[in-house]
Amino acid sequence: MKPLILTALLAVMQAASPVPGIAASPPSRGGDQVESQAEQGKGDAAPASVENKPDSATAHDKAHTKAPKDEQDHVIADVRTLPKKDGWDELYICLTFLLVLVATVTLIAIWYQAVKTRDAAEATRLNAQAFIDSQLAQIAFKPRRVQPQDLLVKEGHLLIAVDNTGMTPAYDVTYEWWAEVLPLRFVDFTSEADHSKRSNPAVIHPNHDPLIIKVKLTKSLTAEEIADVKESRRCICVRVYVTYRDRFKSGRYANLGMSVRGDGFMLLPKYNDAN
Repeated sequence: MKPLILTALLAVMQAASPVPGIAASPPSRGGDQVESQAEQGKGDAAPASVENKPDSATAHDKAHTKAPKDEQDHVIADVRTLPKKDGWDELYICLTFLLVLVATVTLIAIWYQAVKTRDAAEATRLNAQAFIDSQLAQIAFKPRRVQPQDLLVKEGHLLIAVDNTGMTPAYDVTYEWWAEVLPLRFVDFTSEADHSKRSNPAVIHPNHDPLIIKVKLTKSLTAEEIADVKESRRCICVRVYVTYRDRFKSGRYANLGMSVRGDGFMLLPKYNDAN
């Protein structure tokens, strides 16, 4: 009897003890046991993947949800709720405004001073130029004989004095002249005009003896030309051209153009200029 009881207990214990990692199942249900094990494996593997994904997605959603909320809170903040500036901040703002004002006034003063300095420099330049011009050599012409008979007679001539009325000497003075009997309506000298040129330079000092230029007609005049000049139907036209330099400038010149008639002399409409 005892051996039967022990055998029954062992059989029960053997059936009840599970295999490690496999759930206990009745021996007669082999297919169900495999299906149960597969379901158990799925149950054991599922929690690992489910446990990680929801956490990362939740954190990502929270981050994206929090940023717009913070931005929205910053935009709709009411300025009346901001803390008021203290006395030091107001003093700093006042000092900054004062510095900007002082800088603006300083710039205006600098600009005004620059304009005045420019005007003063221009006035100084003009005064210096006026002083230099007052010291330049100045050539002036003074006819000594202006009667037509002085030219119409044989060996007749016209004397013209070239004087320096400036304050400094005139250097390298050269001259040339033209003379011709022409109609009263002067246009210009022709190629038939008497012409002479002096190339040897001279010096004319200020307020000193002038340089004398002798102008004469070398060609014989006809009786008709002489009568026309005496009756002022024609005239003897004369041009004198002088070049020189002074202490301040070079390339200076002076022109004299005049006509001699029976009733005196007149200036020509051209050849009366200087620099």
